[in-house]
Amino acid sequence: MKLFVISLFVWCSIFNQFDFVCCQCYPAVYCELLEQLDNKLSEESDLVSKLEPLFSLPREGHENLRGGVILSTWVESFKKAVTISYIHAEDMCKKRVSTVANNNLCDRLCAVLTAYKEDIVKIGRYYYDIQLVYSVEPRYYDIEGFESALNEFKRKKFERESEINNQLESMKTTYHQLVNEVNAKIDQSVIVQRQYLLQVKLFKKELETLFLQTKKIDGEKLYDTAQLDALNTALIALRGKQLELATCLQKLLSDIQAYNDQRINWAGILLDTTLPPRPSNKLGVMDI
Repeated sequence: MKLFVISLFVWCSIFNQFDFVCCQCYPAVYCELLEQLDNKLSEESDLVSKLEPLFSLPREGHENLRGGVILSTWVESFKKAVTISYIHAEDMCKKRVSTVANNNLCDRLCAVLTAYKEDIVKIGRYYYDIQLVYSVEPRYYDIEGFESALNEFKRKKFERESEINNQLESMKTTYHQLVNEVNAKIDQSVIVQRQYLLQVKLFKKELETLFLQTKKIDGEKLYDTAQLDALNTALIALRGKQLELATCLQKLLSDIQAYNDQRINWAGILLDTTLPPRPSNKLGVMDI
C-alpha cells in the first residue's frame, strides 16, 4: 500500500502541467477514490495498481497533437499562424470595381471572413478542452453524487475485491478500445491540422499576388472581377480546410466524452453505485 501512495503522488502530479492547477481544497476525484480503495485492501493486493491506468489517457496521443510543446504556447502559436490579413482581404472588397455582381460577391466574402475569424477562436477552445482531460482531474462537485457516494464508501467495509478482479479484463478491453478511438482521431486531426496550415500559407501568398495585380482605374487602385473571383476561390479552399479541422476536433472531443463517461461508470462500479454521466457539453473535467 505504501508503494501505491508513492505512485499515486507521481500519477497525480502529471495533472499540474497546464496553465492552472486544480485548487488543493478540492481533491482530485480518481486519485482520492483509488487511495481510499487502497486503504481498505491488504498489503498484498495489487488491485489498485491494475485499476490505476484505466483512469487516465496515455499522454503520447496528446503530445502528438501539440507537437511536444506546452499547449498554451502551442495554441497561441497556432492561432497566430492561421490568422490571415483580414484588413488586406477586407480592403480588397472595399476597393473594388463597383458592379452588382462584385458587390454581391464581396458581401459573401465578408461574411466568410467573419466566420473564419470566429472559428479560429472556436478551434483554439477545442484544443484547450482536449488539454483539460489530459491535465486536470475532475473535482468532487464536477461529478454528480460522487462526494456522497465516496463518504458512504469510506464508512463501509470493502468486500468486493474478487468481484472487481473478475471485471478487470472487460474493463481493460473497453479502455483499449476507447483509447484507440481517441488516438485515431488525434492522428487524423494532426494530418488535417498540417493541411490547414499549408492552406493558410497558400492563401497569404495569393493575397500578395493579387495585391501586386491591382490596377489603377480613374487614378485609384481597384480590384476587378477576376481578382475578386481569385480571392473567393482561395478563401473557399481555406475555409473548407478550417471547417474540416473543426469537424475532426469535434469528433475527437466526442470520443473523449465517451471515455469520460466510461471513467465515471468505473468509479460508480468501485463505489457500488450508479453515477450519472456528464451532460454532453461537459468533458467531465472541471468547469472554468
